[in-house]
Amino acid sequence: MPMRSRALGATAALALAVGGTTLATTTPAAAATCYDSYKIINASRTQAYIPADSWLTTTSACSDINIRAASYTDGRSAKICFQRSNGTTYCQSEWTWLPAGVWKAVATNVSDGVKFKIQLKMSATGSDWFDGRVAA
Repeated sequence: MPMRSRALGATAALALAVGGTTLATTTPAAAATCYDSYKIINASRTQAYIPADSWLTTTSACSDINIRAASYTDGRSAKICFQRSNGTTYCQSEWTWLPAGVWKAVATNVSDGVKFKIQLKMSATGSDWFDGRVAA
């Protein structure tokens, strides 16, 4: 999953300009910076979207929308719903499985400043509650 690291990219370009070697643009530090920008999310079985009454917004910290279900939460499937500029909503057609305790990229290469919600597929037999984190 590509993470944005503009400072590292500028360093690599400078190294090339002065005859140096290239640097990797995706590093563990870049991933840590993305995940460090997370927001806590939770939902009950009756809640259709996270958040229920507002929108999350992508940032320059991550190029993907990443979700991590809490380790004590049953895994869930999720998809991202985006707010279009005309105010309508578009949701991904495919669901992504979110195993407990693991970061998963649910939408990739998303521009900065995009408004979105998370739609969860709640299990009929699982927990009535979902706890997790989103980094975007």
